[in-house]
Amino acid sequence: MSRASHLASLTVLLGLSALAPACATTPPAGHDEGEGLPGERTATTSSAITSDDALSRAEQWVTAKLLYCQSPNGQPDPDTSCPATCERESNPQWDPYRSDCSGFVSWAWDLPAPGRVTSEFAPFETDITTAIQASDLQPGDACNLTAGGHIVLFVQWVTPGKTAVFMEEPGCAATPDYAHEFQSDVTINGVNIDIAYEGESFTAIRYTQLTQSPADAGAAADAGTADAGGPGEGAGSDSGTASHDAGGAGSGSSGGGPGAREAGAAEGGASGQDSGSWDQDSPATKDSGGGCDLGGPSAPPGGRTTALILLGLAALAARKRR
Repeated sequence: MSRASHLASLTVLLGLSALAPACATTPPAGHDEGEGLPGERTATTSSAITSDDALSRAEQWVTAKLLYCQSPNGQPDPDTSCPATCERESNPQWDPYRSDCSGFVSWAWDLPAPGRVTSEFAPFETDITTAIQASDLQPGDACNLTAGGHIVLFVQWVTPGKTAVFMEEPGCAATPDYAHEFQSDVTINGVNIDIAYEGESFTAIRYTQLTQSPADAGAAADAGTADAGGPGEGAGSDSGTASHDAGGAGSGSSGGGPGAREAGAAEGGASGQDSGSWDQDSPATKDSGGGCDLGGPSAPPGGRTTALILLGLAALAARKRR
C-alpha cells in the first residue's frame, strides 16, 4: 500500500474511532450495603462490640417492647413501683439481665449479666466507659444522667447538636413502661447534653470497647451535613453511604429520623444514586456509579468527526481513480 493510501485509510479509522466512548461500554453494577434486620446479628463476646451489633441488640428489646424490671426475669423486683416479681417475655439470652435502664445498656453492650447500674458508668466510674464531648456522640454511645439514676442509649443525630434519637427502658411508672425509641431536641455543652424529652441533663459517655461499624462511622462523619453543592456534586446520605450524583444539578441531603440508620438508602437531588447509568449531558468524567459520559468535552464535536470521515473517503476515491 502506498503512503497516500495508508494515510487515507488511517484518516477513516481515526474518524470512526472518534465516535466510540472513551470508557468502558458496560458500566459496572451497583452495590448494596444493607445492614440486615434488627436482632439478626447478636454479638457473642462481652468485650469488643461494634455499634451495629450494639444497636441490633438494643432493638431486640425495643421490638419486643420488653417490660421494665429492676431484676432478672422471674426474680423479686425491689422497685416498689413495679410488680413484686419481674414477669416479662422470656428469652434465654435476656432472662439473666435486669430490664431497667442500666440493664438495657449493659445488654446492648454485651456486658456480663445482670448488668451494671448507672453509678458504675462514667462519669462516676471510668474503668470501661469514659465521658466524651456531646457533639462527638456516635451510634451505640450512651448518655448517663449527671445527677445519677438513669441512662439512655444514643442511636443517631437527626440534626447534629440539636435533635437526636435515643432508646431506653423508662421505668414501671412511666408511659410507656417498656423499651422504646424516642426523638428529642437537645442542647449540648461540652460533655453535657440536656435531653428535652427527659427534662434532665446527661453526660455523654462511650464504652471503650465499642467500635463504629463502617456504615455508622460514615453516618457519624456526614451527620446531618447537606452539601448544597453545584452541578455535578454528590452529597451525603442517611447511613454513611454517599449519594451519587450522575452529573445533574441536584444534591442529596443527610440526617434522617428514627429508623433511618439502615444503610443503602441513598438520597439524590436531580439524579439520585447512579448504578452505572450513562450521563449524556455532564462533563466527561466517570460518575460514582462507574457510568460512562458520552457528551463531554473529551468527545470531538460531531462536525469535526464527519469532516474527518469524508476527507478519508474522498482520499480513497481519488486514489482509486488514479
